[in-house]
Amino acid sequence: IPIRATEKPLNIYVFYSKDCSHCAAQEVFFEELSEKDKSLVFHRYEVVYNKENQGIMKKVGDLIGTPITTVPFVLIGRSRITGFTEGWSATRI
Repeated sequence: IPIRATEKPLNIYVFYSKDCSHCAAQEVFFEELSEKDKSLVFHRYEVVYNKENQGIMKKVGDLIGTPITTVPFVLIGRSRITGFTEGWSATRI
């Protein structure tokens, strides 16, 4: 889905690991994206070392009917993106 500036914020939920190279590449992409579009609001959850965030990830997985088993995992509205590959992932967002 294309992201465009709106009057309302667009919430983007990101589940990641600080040890994950794909997560780090995705973070660089998101930083660039947030500079271009101020309506984006990122909610970041590190899930390897943070037990509370692991619980949030499980609850989100239960809500969407699919367990979240890998990172990075991004939820934008009803759209889900698992993994990150530069170029390919950018077109999905």
